[in-house]
Amino acid sequence: MVSTNTRMLSLPDFMYRYEKEGPFEFIDGKVIPLHPVKFGHARFVNHFAELLRKTQDADTVYSETPFILPSQRGKTKWVKGSRVPDVMFIRADRLQAYMAENPDYESEPLSIVPDIVLEVVSPTDKFKDVEKKIKKYLSDGVHVVWVVYLQSRTIAVHKPNAEPIVLIGEQVLSGGDLVPGFEVPINQLFE
Repeated sequence: MVSTNTRMLSLPDFMYRYEKEGPFEFIDGKVIPLHPVKFGHARFVNHFAELLRKTQDADTVYSETPFILPSQRGKTKWVKGSRVPDVMFIRADRLQAYMAENPDYESEPLSIVPDIVLEVVSPTDKFKDVEKKIKKYLSDGVHVVWVVYLQSRTIAVHKPNAEPIVLIGEQVLSGGDLVPGFEVPINQLFE
């Protein structure tokens, strides 16, 4: 699929393209195809999501699920952006309110910004692209971005208006007030 440039896509056009062209992200008006992940990447994502689900309602944790940034113009729903984080967490109260306010939620893409996202950096990812993605998540309204570096076995914690904190070894990744009860030493995540 060739990357195309447009400011917004109508929701039906977005859904049609996603079904026909395969998974992609829609960032700054560009359709960006997603590439298959390597097994080590997928294994870490599954392991992490399972650990997160043990402390939270399983229905609040999603892996490799797209969410859209919607816009409404008259009766037409538009998509001004979409992301596909490796793992995302949405607080249960927010998710329940979203479902109550959107009776068609099961037949449309998820259109709520997650509270936390986790992104696993691939060896082929460029540093500037990872940094841009983190800034985009935070400007979209994500509260915390956890960035995993498999090769160095570290996790960088990014929050709005703060310097990232890099965790390694016995240091503990905590969900804080957003994910109460989620605390895990970094080295256990990489076992």
